[in-house]
Order: sequence, then structure tokens, then C-alpha cells
Amino acid sequence: EMDTSKRFLASPLGLLEELFGDDPWRLLLSTILLNRTRRNQVDGVLSQLLDRWPTPHALIEMARGQEKDADDMMLDELINLIAPLGIK
Repeated sequence: EMDTSKRFLASPLGLLEELFGDDPWRLLLSTILLNRTRRNQVDGVLSQLLDRWPTPHALIEMARGQEKDADDMMLDELINLIAPLGIK
């Protein structure tokens, strides 16, 4: 079993992997976005995504509580948030 109690040492580089090392949701989102584009593009979009859906549970609960038209609106919102990254 992996010991998740250890804190990651911060470097002067401010890598997202270090900043989010203890938060799997933030680490997952940042990793996905960084695999598609550059850090300077990701920072603003990631901030907006995390403000809107700070946890995977928040995203799931919002999706569960939506009707079909609202699901489409949430998907449109997500698409619009990541559009500046060129992700389709």
C-alpha cells in the first residue's frame, strides 16, 4: 500500500506535480491538460476548472442532479473552458 502521508518537497520550479502531489484530483486534471499543451496555457484553464469542480465528487454530483438539457449545458461549459487549449 502506498504511503500518502508524506509531503512532497517543493522545488523552486513550482511544478504542478509538486504543488498538487497530495491532491489526486488536481494532479490528474493538470497531468491530462499538460499532456496536450503548455503550462502557460494550462494555468488559467486549470484554475477555472478547479473553481467550478473542485473535486471529482462535485463534478459527479452536478452531473447526477442535472436533467438532459442541463447535462448538455454542463458539457458545453466544460468544452468552452478547455477550448483555449485546443482540446476537442
